[in-house]
Amino acid sequence: MLVSQYSTRPEGNVANKKVNTNGNAATVNLPASPLVGDSVTLLDLHGVFGTYNLTVGRNGKQIQDADADLVLDVNTNEQYLYMRELYKAL
Repeated sequence: MLVSQYSTRPEGNVANKKVNTNGNAATVNLPASPLVGDSVTLLDLHGVFGTYNLTVGRNGKQIQDADADLVLDVNTNEQYLYMRELYKAL
């Protein structure tokens, strides 16, 4: 499994995670101390989240109004924007 490090760009608080779950399920934790307007993009490198799920750890914040980690079980790329104590999918 390959998970790249978060990268912050000077023009904004943007984190990109390239995730390879090819062969194993994986967990990625969202930042614990985000600022309003921060965004995180999770990229399914091989299109296998449907087979090898990715769990998105909420790190104490809500994801889509839920107090639970999110399991990505379809082949997809996801982007989340932090807005007042919760992450919303874009």
